[in-house]
Amino acid sequence: MTALKRALAGLLAVAATARAQDARLAQRLDKPTYVAVNAIVDSARVAKLPTAPLVDKALEGAAKGSDGQKIVLAVHQLSVRMTSARHVLGTTSTPDEIKAAATALDNGVSER
Repeated sequence: MTALKRALAGLLAVAATARAQDARLAQRLDKPTYVAVNAIVDSARVAKLPTAPLVDKALEGAAKGSDGQKIVLAVHQLSVRMTSARHVLGTTSTPDEIKAAATALDNGVSER
């Protein structure tokens, strides 16, 4: 029973974090941009990719005054790079490793 309680507590923590991220996005992005970014973030979550870098990228774009299309494109491109990074690093890679590898790919480092 203790394992079940721990699992439930973990799920609640993840749900709370996801809601907090969604709230920040909803406050800063227009509705169409929010919907598109949220879909990318949800896809990343399902693929077990780190979602915080995607949210941060969207918030960065909003802070810089970028238009919605640029924000969605930047978030999508980061998601693609993180997918490639995890593929290269393997499924046991940590979120920090995936983020670092995605940054390296963005800076021209080869997947090899």
